[in-house]
Amino acid sequence: MAANAKHVATGMDEADEALERGALDDMIGIALIRAHNGAYKYFYKSMDKDMKPGFYTSLSLIQKNPGLTQTALARAIQRDPSTIVPILDTFEKRNWIERRRSATDRRAHALYLTPAGKAAAKRFDKKVSEIEARIQSHFGAKNSRELKALLKQLEAFFAEQTF
Repeated sequence: MAANAKHVATGMDEADEALERGALDDMIGIALIRAHNGAYKYFYKSMDKDMKPGFYTSLSLIQKNPGLTQTALARAIQRDPSTIVPILDTFEKRNWIERRRSATDRRAHALYLTPAGKAAAKRFDKKVSEIEARIQSHFGAKNSRELKALLKQLEAFFAEQTF
């Protein structure tokens, strides 16, 4: 018997759908986590195996902001600065970036794409544009704009929270 397309896409089967989730299905935070997990899996399966979502975001920001510091990159992607170092190490091993001492702060490293990094960024931009087009075509233009606006509101809400 052929698998239902929904089950193939989500990795769920009829037993999963029958699972009692209680209040979990009504929680925005849980819905965001589930959507994030699905988006991550979709992105990962659609991209080359050497590109993860966090890698793409970092490479894209370095491309658009030559000389960006590691600290500024960490803030921009809302990550702890210590988690940026392994990403940048990977980029250096692939010859995608070079780190230079900042001209204004000797403690900081400025990040620049190499020619190989620019080529990789161009290749990944094309793939990500295709992924984004598929996602937006699913929702349509109006719903895509509304969803992005709601997500920006959520991002602002979380940024205001103090822990």
